[in-house]
Amino acid sequence: MYATLRRGRSLVRSIWHRLENRFDPPIVILLYHLVTSLATDPQQLAVSPAHFRTQLLFLKQHLPILRFEEEWSKVTQPAVVITFDDGYADNFYEALPILDELQIPATFFICAGQINTQREFWWD
Repeated sequence: MYATLRRGRSLVRSIWHRLENRFDPPIVILLYHLVTSLATDPQQLAVSPAHFRTQLLFLKQHLPILRFEEEWSKVTQPAVVITFDDGYADNFYEALPILDELQIPATFFICAGQINTQREFWWD
């Protein structure tokens, strides 16, 4: 009986989400940190350049990719926004050439307090 109730609740939730997405389409913000190949990545913040390219190609084929600074209230279908946190150097050297090649917009959030210092982020 519990399994039947759980399936019924899941079905209702699925139908509700489909209706909700039809009238208020989701805009998913993807947040990347590192686009590079690391020997170790204990915080799992990195994606390899090859995987990044594959992800972007998939997104470009299936969804509109919006700019962060765009007006989103007029979006009528599911969409995605690509952002980068912290301003790691690989964002410039590895990610940006792929974004430019594929003509995909992205927003980079840079931690200005780290510029021209020897300090690392606490998680590094």
